Parts: sequence; C-alpha cells; structure tokens
Amino acid sequence: MKHSYAAIATALSSALLASGCSAAPDRAGGDAEEQVRVLTYAVVNIGGPSAAETEWADDVKRLSDGALQIEFKSAWRRGEPQQEQGVLADLREGKVALGGVRARALDREGYLGFQALVAPFLVDSYALESAVFDSGIVDDMLAGVTAIDVVGIAVLPSSLYRVTGKEHAFAGPDDFRGQILATQDSAMNEATMKSLGATPHFMASSSDIRAYDGYTAPPGAVAGNSYQSFLRHLAGNLSLGIQPSLILMGKVTEGSLDEEQRKILREAASDVRAAAIRASQEDDRVGMSVLCNSSVEVSFASAEDLQDLRKAVTPVYDQLRQDPQSAEWLGQITALKIKTAAAPDVATCPDTPTPASTDLGIPDGTYVRTRTKEDLERAPYYLSWYPPGTSTLTFRRGVMTKIDPEGASQSHTYTLFQGRIHAENNGPVDFIASYHLDGDKLTFTDFIWPDCTNCQPDESAYGGSDPWIRQ
Repeated sequence: MKHSYAAIATALSSALLASGCSAAPDRAGGDAEEQVRVLTYAVVNIGGPSAAETEWADDVKRLSDGALQIEFKSAWRRGEPQQEQGVLADLREGKVALGGVRARALDREGYLGFQALVAPFLVDSYALESAVFDSGIVDDMLAGVTAIDVVGIAVLPSSLYRVTGKEHAFAGPDDFRGQILATQDSAMNEATMKSLGATPHFMASSSDIRAYDGYTAPPGAVAGNSYQSFLRHLAGNLSLGIQPSLILMGKVTEGSLDEEQRKILREAASDVRAAAIRASQEDDRVGMSVLCNSSVEVSFASAEDLQDLRKAVTPVYDQLRQDPQSAEWLGQITALKIKTAAAPDVATCPDTPTPASTDLGIPDGTYVRTRTKEDLERAPYYLSWYPPGTSTLTFRRGVMTKIDPEGASQSHTYTLFQGRIHAENNGPVDFIASYHLDGDKLTFTDFIWPDCTNCQPDESAYGGSDPWIRQ
C-alpha cells in the first residue's frame, strides 16, 4: 500500500506537535549533544496530575537519565462533560502524546474490558483493590484498549468512590429514587444510577453541581472542590467501587518512540503502583478530615439496606455477564473478594462510631422448598432430569448439604462475605452466588462457576424465584 508524502508529513507533524525535542549536554561532559524527548500529557483535572502520575513522570525522567520527560497539560478540554472521551479522541488524532482518563470512560468508546473492575459495590476495600492489581487482571484488561486505537501504558489504583448528598445520606434504595446525581460520563455509571432509580447528570471536572442532589466521588474530590459547603451528608459504609486511572498513549506517539523508550514508560508505571494505593488512602484520610471539620454528617447503611442495594443492581451484573470475557473477570474479582475476606473500608469521623458487620449471614438450620414440574420448567435453566418434589438445604457449622426429592445429596463447605456465598466441593461444581434472606425466605442469585464452563444449568437446583423456607 502506497502512502502519499502528504500523509507521511501529517503523521510526522502530529507526532512533533504532541512532543518536543531539545538538545541536552552530553552526560560525559563533552561537546556531543543528545535529544531530550518531551511528551505532552493531557490531564482533565484543573488542579493538575495526581500524586501517582507525578511520581510516574519523575520515574520516567530518572530511568531515562533525563532523556525522556513528561509535560503535564492540566484542565484539558475544560468544561466539557465528555472530557475524558475528548482526551481519547485527541490521543487518536495525535494532538497530545499521552493522557490520563478513568477506566469508566472507555465503555462509551466501545471497549467494555474495564466494566467488571468498576462494577457497582464490588471493590470496596483497599485490600481487595491491591489483590486485584497484584493478580494481573488489570493488565489483561489494559491490553485490550488497542481495539479503540489507543495504547495502554498503565493502570493506577484509585480511591473508593462514595456518594455525598445535599439533603440526606445515600444509604438505602429509597435514598436514590428520584434523585439527580452528578457523576462522570460512562455507560456503567448510567446503568448503575438508573438501576438504583436515580438520574445521572454527566459533569465536567470541577463543575458547579449545587443544583443536584448528590455527587459520586471520593471524599478527597469533594474536599478538593470545596463541595462540602453544600454536600453535607455521607453514608460512610457505602462504596460504589473504584475508578482506576489509565495512562494511555496515542499510536502516532508510539510509532515515534524506540523500544527502550516504550519500555521505560511501562517500567516506571509498575514501580509506582503500590505508592498509588497508599496515596489513595492518604487522599481519603485528608478528604475525610476536611469533611469532618466542615461538620459533614456521617451515617451508616443498615445490613438490610446494603443487601437491597446490591439486589437493585442485579440487572447491571446480568448485562455485564453477557460478555464472556467480562463474566470471566467478574468471577475472578469476586473470588478474590471472598478469598481476601477484607471488611469494607469505612469513611468516618473521629466522633462517629464505626458500624458493626453488615453481613446478615445465613442462620444454621434446615430450609426446604417444594417445586412442581411446571415450577421447574419456568426456572432460568430447565433441568429435565431434576425431579419435582421437596428438596432440603441444611446449613450446619460451615457445611451446606442439599438433598433432592429422590434422596440424592451433595455437600459443600462454604464461606459467607458481604452477601455472597462461596460453596466449595473440591471439584468442578464450586459456585459463588449472592444470597438474600427475607425473614425465613432464602434465595440465591448471580451465580458464578469459577471452574466450570457448562454448569449454568445447575443454578436451577439452588436458585430461581422460589425461595427456600427455614423450618
């Protein structure tokens, strides 16, 4: 395929616009000169880059002995509700060499790879966030961004996102219904808000949001924009999840760098990951200090409210699982959540007591349900071999035993954590599911089969709309 001189000149011009070169003295002290490559980096925040981004830039300079440097351009596309999507467009067009956007921004561009990471109420502790990053899942997600014509350099951890309210805390389903919440533009944010009965208002960074009922952001962002002057209520034990930062590069810029320069950009990013977690925690601490000193009222959601909120976003998870890769990553993160067994990180003030555990648990005992052939046929997956009649499900000292109507039994050891059960059988029928306890009625939803690709039909043996009744 032939390229015109004009096309080649345009590509070179874009690369030069996005980066600069200057002469630097020879490090040996002689007369020879070498080129210092300066890469522009788009930052949407008015206040400039994050501490992690700054540390990354410093590491790039150090690892390259000053030959490769980052120049931050703050308030990029200021005032635009789709700022982050604008950064992606500018990267593709070569208007800027590098850019920082949150993971949420990519689903509007057609890449859904990060949706499992930012799913509502999933990652709710820094211990879990660290485990997810250490597992390599985020690196696999980042590799897919080439599908939208940008190049992934790094994923950096974020603070936990919460909801700060103007007139009341957002602690249960009733608090969200009919409310308008300021948030950043993404398909996942929109789906989450709508599933909770709220309306999202997509905002630019540091916008005036006094007209809205609440704001979805970490406490540090609330304090950094002085929003605590009118946002006065926070549910301290409700975390929407995380929104990691992505360091992305345009393909024009990638083509103008040599292999060693590209390696330095990525190596510097891996060096600052642990520091980014610590910086996020420090941002939380400082942000909460400002909010507490401003008399923001911190309250806590009840266990029942938290369970109802998780149930309300079930359609979001159902849609997420339609994509096989997202379903796989979601299962891996959920398994890490149960394995890590870290309590959610709570935002609180010194004079506010920390809430007790918010897991309702499943009381030991025997639960039964009776289903006719017609009941079985309308289940999500019809098992023609499963007999109608009465089944029993017994929980006793960490062991769950199911006995079907014909007497066949199956036992699992199990663990419970934040409304999820992980049933283990030392074989391919292990499963993870959400459990819902309404009085004596027990139901299971949102099944994940970590080690079995064709076990979904087995959901009907445990799940479905017909509840198990405690005896």
